[in-house]
Amino acid sequence: MSLVNACILVLFVYIGLLMMIGLWTARKTRTAEDFMIGGRTIGPWVTALSFIAVYYSSVLIIGGGAFGYKYGMGTLWIGAINVLVGSTLCWIVLSAGGSGPSASGWGSARSAASSRSATTARRQASSPPRSSSSFSSSTM
Repeated sequence: MSLVNACILVLFVYIGLLMMIGLWTARKTRTAEDFMIGGRTIGPWVTALSFIAVYYSSVLIIGGGAFGYKYGMGTLWIGAINVLVGSTLCWIVLSAGGSGPSASGWGSARSAASSRSATTARRQASSPPRSSSSFSSSTM
């Protein structure tokens, strides 16, 4: 078997494996919440791995190429150190355990007051005011 045929075979096996995983997980997905956030069953290790994958992608592919183009290929070691230090810190923080709040829980707790006031402001802006004094006093 030639090298080209072996590469094509590996490619088709990989695509077939991805399709099998997709079909297997599609059967487990019942609601939009299951699809979007894994039914809230994703642990800290998977969260850390996915965050680091996104971090590598953004730093190396997007930022690294632009940095190398602008300053030269010899300066890409700066990005490599950034990735190593940044991903290590992210790994330590994100995989510390399930005892801390989740990202969505932290964000909702942090912005609970501002989201309530934004919702109130939207409702007031979409409904016509009964009088100018009631409208101005309710937004201050």
